[in-house]
Amino acid sequence: MLITVLAACLAAATPPRLDWLPATQRLLQPGATYGRMKRLADGAILCSFERDGRSWVMRSEDEATTWSAPVLAGACAGAVAANPELCALPGGGVLLLFNERPRRGQPYAIRLSTSR
Repeated sequence: MLITVLAACLAAATPPRLDWLPATQRLLQPGATYGRMKRLADGAILCSFERDGRSWVMRSEDEATTWSAPVLAGACAGAVAANPELCALPGGGVLLLFNERPRRGQPYAIRLSTSR
């Protein structure tokens, strides 16, 4: 089931071209890396990013003018929750996949958080 859902997310239509307007660029989270954004079925924008070894999300309901406070969406004891990637599901749910990068020689893994 999960593989089918992930395949559907990856097989989605090619996104439209995005041109950055320098005057509109702004820093959303100091110290954050690997930022990603996804438009949700309800029109909101969800942003995921890595900060301090954990994966976070923020939501905007006004075309990215303002953002909710960051919500912790992925953390791993003894490892970094890196490279968060969003997948919006047709029914309105959201998957956040991230790379569990151990600090002490354990194998890497892909972990998953789901919206409520």
